[in-house]
Amino acid sequence: VSRLSSVPIFIDDDVTTSIDSLILSIRRLHLKYGIRYAIVDYIQNVSEIKGKTEEQSLATISKSLKNLAKELNITIFGLSQLGRNKDRPIPTMARLRGSGQIEETADVVIAVFRPEYYGIKFPEPYSDVPTEGAGMIMILKGRNVGTGSFFASFDAKTTSWYENSSENNNMGRSEDAF
Repeated sequence: VSRLSSVPIFIDDDVTTSIDSLILSIRRLHLKYGIRYAIVDYIQNVSEIKGKTEEQSLATISKSLKNLAKELNITIFGLSQLGRNKDRPIPTMARLRGSGQIEETADVVIAVFRPEYYGIKFPEPYSDVPTEGAGMIMILKGRNVGTGSFFASFDAKTTSWYENSSENNNMGRSEDAF
């Protein structure tokens, strides 16, 4: 905590989560502190826009955030929930909750898969890789960066991710991994 207290991290925990108040907050922080990154924790919690469906609201929200990122020349991370599927828990773009517009607007979509949590193995051809304390980071969409997957180590006690030095770490393109 003492190390983090000196890091320039700003948290806006305002209970009004309209897209307009969110954009205003990011703009204000950019002007005052020169922020280069913003994280919207759980994009589906941004208030729906009156007169629009959830999908239409999410489309407007994601497009507004992308336009703001371009205007301010910053990176905005939008965290989203994936629809759960216990029979097939490997994350896919189709399970991005609420809107295909998030997928369409995003430059990069990254998903995390921890088979240990489900008591299953990694998908072929990595089924022999131990799952204990490991996860698969999947770049499902990568405009200008490509797609692919890699392993990372996970400490469940601290919910921390760290680099996996295993020789299996470079899994290649996602179509090869899945």
